[in-house]
Parts: sequence; C-alpha cells; structure tokens
Amino acid sequence: MTTALPVSALLLAGGLWLSAPSVSGEEPAAAAPAQETQVFSKMDSVCVSDQHLIEDLRAREKKLEEERLGLASKEAELLAREAAVNEQIQKLEEIRKQISGMESIREAKQEEQVGKLVQTMERMSPKAAAGLIDQLDEKLAVSAMVRIETSRLAKIMNVLSPEKSSRLSEIMTTGRASKRDPAAAKGGNG
Repeated sequence: MTTALPVSALLLAGGLWLSAPSVSGEEPAAAAPAQETQVFSKMDSVCVSDQHLIEDLRAREKKLEEERLGLASKEAELLAREAAVNEQIQKLEEIRKQISGMESIREAKQEEQVGKLVQTMERMSPKAAAGLIDQLDEKLAVSAMVRIETSRLAKIMNVLSPEKSSRLSEIMTTGRASKRDPAAAKGGNG
C-alpha cells in the first residue's frame, strides 16, 4: 500500500533515513532531517519494502509503550507513597502537638503543686519545714526552696543537717549535685 507524504516527510527506521516521494513529485532536500521531521505511529501507512524493518519498528514501538506504561505505574506508586508519608507526617505532627499540650498541662500542675508546697512550708516552723525537706526528693525540695523567702529559707537550712544543707545549696546554685557525693549523684536523701 503506497501513501503520498508531504514534501519534507522523512522516516527514521533502522538507523537509515528513508524519504518518500511527495505529492508534487519533488524530491526532499538533503538537509531535510534538520528541518521538518514527522514521526508516524502507524507503520502500515508507509510503504517500506523490508518487512523485517517494519517488524523491528513495531517491536521498538511496543517496547517503548511498555516502558512508558511501566514508568507511569511507578510514578503513580511513588505519588501514592508520597501521599501516605505526608499523611503519616501530619498524624505525627498532631501527636507532637498533643504531647506538647499534655506536657504543658503537667508542668502547670506541677508548678501549682510546688506553689502549694511552698505556701505550706512557709507556714510551718523551721524545724517542721526542715523535716519535710529532708523527706522530699532533692529535685522537688530545691524547686520549693528557691521560692521560699530568703530569711525564712535560712532558718530552715540552719535546722537541716550540714551535709543535706550543703548538698541542697549546691544543687540550688549549680543545678546539679556534686560528683564527689555518691548519695547526691544517685538522688538519695540524707
């Protein structure tokens, strides 16, 4: 089957340029590949004498189409995975916000409780307040002690044992217990 092609129509097949005669009978110019080039998706419309060449072109076209479909499938899979990852990120952000909110609530409650402890200790005698501090976790004791009025705290510290008073004073000023004191490093009480 023979089909007339436009003047500059060329077909790239098997590494060779094949030109077809035009309707007007003109021959295509030698520089035509650099000018207009048309690619035909239906090989049946072109008259080529080598059947093997046509089969090779069809096989290449089929392979390219399969590769295109494979790439489209992989792209769709990647997009689905990206959407799933984004959804997980949003869930994690929501959880992080919830945890942050719960931590803020916990800290506010702890602050309130330490505030009540300070009020209680300020109403107690220095001896009773020292006995209470002696029984508290050192971190909690220091949290309360830093809020007590200085003259009141001095009276309480005078009643504490010298070791306990020294350790708590060090924690209050440096934020940590001395490394030379094994009981303080373990968080132990006097």
